[in-house]
Amino acid sequence: MDALDSSGIFSADRQAFHRARYEFARRYAQGRSVADIACGLGYGSRILRDAGAKTVTGMDLCRDAIHYARSQHGLGGITFMVTDATRISVSDSSFDVITSFETIEHVPSTYEFLTELARVLRPDGTLIVSSPNDWGLTNHHCHSWTPFEFMAEVAAFFEIESVWEQNLNPKGTASLGIKHWHKETDCSAECLIIVARKLGRI
Repeated sequence: MDALDSSGIFSADRQAFHRARYEFARRYAQGRSVADIACGLGYGSRILRDAGAKTVTGMDLCRDAIHYARSQHGLGGITFMVTDATRISVSDSSFDVITSFETIEHVPSTYEFLTELARVLRPDGTLIVSSPNDWGLTNHHCHSWTPFEFMAEVAAFFEIESVWEQNLNPKGTASLGIKHWHKETDCSAECLIIVARKLGRI
């Protein structure tokens, strides 16, 4: 999905749902070097750059997606590269901020994934990561977590600063948009977003 392309096959509501995570991340990106892990078609990397990120490096395993991203969203200050999120081909401590949305549940080894994110993040850097809330396993999802399980995965490598929930509100049972997560609403949240800081020992 290119959530900036209004001519696509996805509904405007679903596109806005995906854009919202990057719009949420803009406050952390201004003036900083950002890695957008599993950037897909690159629209989120463009949102972050337009929001004032110093540089953005969009990374994805799919060559076709990166080709599209370069052709449609390859602005100055944005670099797109093909790489595996568990073996990122950059030096240690390369980025101030990492965004990785709806990715971690697809990766067989969360240990390898989070270890690699910690490696390329600078000391005191910020990770913004999201995952569906307890959707169950699918052909594409290797993991399914409740909120506390998801937090535990991230907390093994990062210090959690805040937890947020996101809802498209298809059934009218939860608040629209992104708001602070509370355990009383953990069943209604569609997706969870964690903002965390790199632990000094990693």
